[in-house]
Amino acid sequence: MAEQHADFEQQWQQKLRAAVEGAAGSTAFESASQRAGDVSEKGAVEWTAGFLCELERSCGTDIARDVMTACACRYPVDQLQDIRARFEETGSVLEVHGMLQERFESFLHDVLKLDPELIDTVLDRSWGLAGEYIDERTVVATKIPKSAYIEEYFATQDPAERRRLY
Repeated sequence: MAEQHADFEQQWQQKLRAAVEGAAGSTAFESASQRAGDVSEKGAVEWTAGFLCELERSCGTDIARDVMTACACRYPVDQLQDIRARFEETGSVLEVHGMLQERFESFLHDVLKLDPELIDTVLDRSWGLAGEYIDERTVVATKIPKSAYIEEYFATQDPAERRRLY
């Protein structure tokens, strides 16, 4: 598990660096990183929060938002082809929302093997791939906590620990 965590942190750092360099240049990453301090001393969560504050202070809110958008987890496009085809055929957001919801529920049950009660909690919050259907023009999707930590996330009430697990 620690090795997976280290791999994730390394990938996150690479993604963050690429996003900052693309939005604001290589010196912006180095400057904000230096002001944020040593990640190994602070830990990834605290360092990232400091880094983003420094980035926003030096480059502005729009750049910081662009960077975070570029760093977002994205669902593999190749796994959405059937859903895209259905939308092109029907034009119905509600119909494709239902398809995404089925896929997400299957993931929670079959892949993560979560307890049904926990699945209900996630679904009640409208978290995950499908999100919450608002109307034919709007779906609001909220990322779930990192899959490997989802049970721990719901088990703790400590806000700092929840942020770390998320």
